[in-house]
Amino acid sequence: MTADSPMQLLLVEDSAPDAGLIQANLKLGLGSIIVSRVERLADAIVAADQTTFDVVLLDLNLSDSTGVETFRQLSAKCNGTPIVVLSGMDDTETAIRAVAAGAEDYVQKSHYEAQTLARSVRFAIERCNRMSAEKELISVRSELTAAQNIQDSLYPQSAPMIDGMDIAYCIRSAGMGCGDYFDFVPLHDGRQIIVVGDVSGHGMGPAMVMAETRASL
Repeated sequence: MTADSPMQLLLVEDSAPDAGLIQANLKLGLGSIIVSRVERLADAIVAADQTTFDVVLLDLNLSDSTGVETFRQLSAKCNGTPIVVLSGMDDTETAIRAVAAGAEDYVQKSHYEAQTLARSVRFAIERCNRMSAEKELISVRSELTAAQNIQDSLYPQSAPMIDGMDIAYCIRSAGMGCGDYFDFVPLHDGRQIIVVGDVSGHGMGPAMVMAETRASL
């Protein structure tokens, strides 16, 4: 969904009266939207495979599936699309279990007014976006940590023994990755080159320059 495009919603509801009420209140609360309605879980799975929806509104009790399993089956096919569960008054506990299983929210069928539905849909999208951003951040941090470990492994593990010299060394990055570089390079005639360098800045860019410098030497 872009800023100029209407929100795409998938409504999975086998009751025609409930579906009509939901769609009317969704349009009233959200404005310009596109609602696709199906009555069976099997049809919802097909629709989710063919179209990228912003939110799915799901009745747990359908003709071909009932209970939390309805949510689990559809969620597995939705590729992270947020799902709001539609619950009957006598089925609140099941709806809560669906939320525990990963549904973004649930709405009782006695509360299908425009603002309640609009709030659940918007919150579902925002929560899903936040979780996606957090997962991406964790992935980036993992990659940066791996890169830091690789860089650390490039530093010498011990100092050479050179007559008349005591050599000690230590390096600590100011951030994730650094451009500081030192090395001991043995020559064929037994001499040692001691290298100390500092790439301007911090982070992965300077760290890559440091690695290239080491490889060149």
